[in-house]
Amino acid sequence: MEQVEHFKSGTRDYADIKGSTGPCVYPAGHLYLFSILHSLTNQGNNILKAQLIFLVIYLINGLLVIRLYRAVLKVEPYVLILLFLTSYRVHSIFILRLFNDVIAVTLFHCSLLLMVHRRWSLASLFFRSVLPLYAFLVMFFSVLLCLLR
Repeated sequence: MEQVEHFKSGTRDYADIKGSTGPCVYPAGHLYLFSILHSLTNQGNNILKAQLIFLVIYLINGLLVIRLYRAVLKVEPYVLILLFLTSYRVHSIFILRLFNDVIAVTLFHCSLLLMVHRRWSLASLFFRSVLPLYAFLVMFFSVLLCLLR
């Protein structure tokens, strides 16, 4: 949130957008999205509200992942729910640390689910919304191009 405060105060030069963890390394979409979260959480002071927002995103992501597994692997739902509930790493990233990756990965999973169901235009729209948030997912762009070909 320190970086967001710099951004909201008018700083647009990435070299000047820094926090206790170092310079801002995420694309600009991260700053816009977290500016909204910053406002929704009383300038980042209401941690519980932020955790509740991320909890909702976490549950949506879990549902998307379970639907993806069901569509691709035909696994029984109880196995997937057990995997979902026992993943400490996922709980930690979503609820405790409130990373930017959470929203980007949820949108990416939504895009994948739409691809599995051959809803290409909508899948491309969701995929496109991920890139301004988390540049790492650009690696999947070549796969998307192969699928659309």
